[in-house]
Amino acid sequence: MDRLRSWTNYQKPVWVHIETTNISGGGAPTPQQTRAETWMALIHGATGIDYFCHSFYPSENDDALLDDPT
Repeated sequence: MDRLRSWTNYQKPVWVHIETTNISGGGAPTPQQTRAETWMALIHGATGIDYFCHSFYPSENDDALLDDPT
């Protein structure tokens, strides 16, 4: 975030994309990790947050976050 904001000379909005699911089989972040990533983005000046909730492994699922009981 800090680097992105400096590249725009602190003049443009910078969004962060937070992964919330097991995109490609490497494991999904815990709810606590997702919350921590969100707060770190806000603290470092994110002006927008996008939660990536898709999964491509073992099959494509556009709303994988909703299928995760945690």
